[in-house]
Amino acid sequence: MAIDDIALTLVPGLGVKGVVHLLEVFGTAQAIFAASADELAGRAELRPDVARSIAARKSHPEAERELRHCRRHGITPLASTDDAYPALLRDRMQKTYDVEYANYAVDGLTSSELLGLLTDGGTPLLDGADVVTICIGANNLLGPTIGLLSEQLVELALDMPSLLRKYYEAITTGDTSALEEVRSDLNLLVGALSDALEEEEFRNELQAGIRKMDEQLPAILAAVRRQAPDADIYVTTIYNPYKGYAITLGGLHADLPLDAVADNAVRSLNAVITSKADELGYTVVDSYTAFENSDADLVNAGTNFSVDPHPNRAGHELLAATHAAQMPE
Repeated sequence: MAIDDIALTLVPGLGVKGVVHLLEVFGTAQAIFAASADELAGRAELRPDVARSIAARKSHPEAERELRHCRRHGITPLASTDDAYPALLRDRMQKTYDVEYANYAVDGLTSSELLGLLTDGGTPLLDGADVVTICIGANNLLGPTIGLLSEQLVELALDMPSLLRKYYEAITTGDTSALEEVRSDLNLLVGALSDALEEEEFRNELQAGIRKMDEQLPAILAAVRRQAPDADIYVTTIYNPYKGYAITLGGLHADLPLDAVADNAVRSLNAVITSKADELGYTVVDSYTAFENSDADLVNAGTNFSVDPHPNRAGHELLAATHAAQMPE
């Protein structure tokens, strides 16, 4: 994800619906920020003040701060235009069908925000669709989880790039005392996170996210059906991004009890998805089981202290294949 992708989500007065609309008109965030205020107002029918703000790149300083935060905490931002599993699924389908494709995914979208996007008219290309895939709910859980991990790193004053540099310098120079300092910082982090994961406030935030999904999934499906009444709809279960999670840094390794906490929450959220399939008329794509049954490295989390829950290339390939397996030839 480039700085322009992040800056686009931070433009005041634009919102998710506006981001999606601009990407439909201009194709990429880079093209949007290369346009003049007159082009933005004319082609995308933006308010003049919003168009001027984009043309002046006023959201870029905040975007740079967000990007630095992500790099510091091992998070990889993902844009809806990246080569992720929806595009890979499209490529598979194009071998058989003439596919017109639209991706309304926005990184970090919760079930509340997806419902807002649908009910506010932000998905015009959904009208009359033949196939709709829905992946929602993970961010209901990931928001509190990533927030907790980042908060602990800040409280402990641990900076990921600095810790990485310290480690590799210690390895290069053979400085055993510096290596022990890194090991000590790692153990301190694991202890603090282990305690934080048991706090009632954190567990309550996870349960609140699951309840939101339970309340909003019927409304999401109803909104999709209004635009695409004859579509085959596929809703994916959520994989556990912290399966077997351990913080690793070269030869250093520390286990963190994030796997069990995440898995319990993910299973509860997936129970909502699977239990409503017959009632709401969709097919479940069991991505959770596909990830659980694979021994491959499928997500970014773990290596070099990363807490990034996104799939890597192999994970996106597996998601695309799991979806394709549910669809008719």
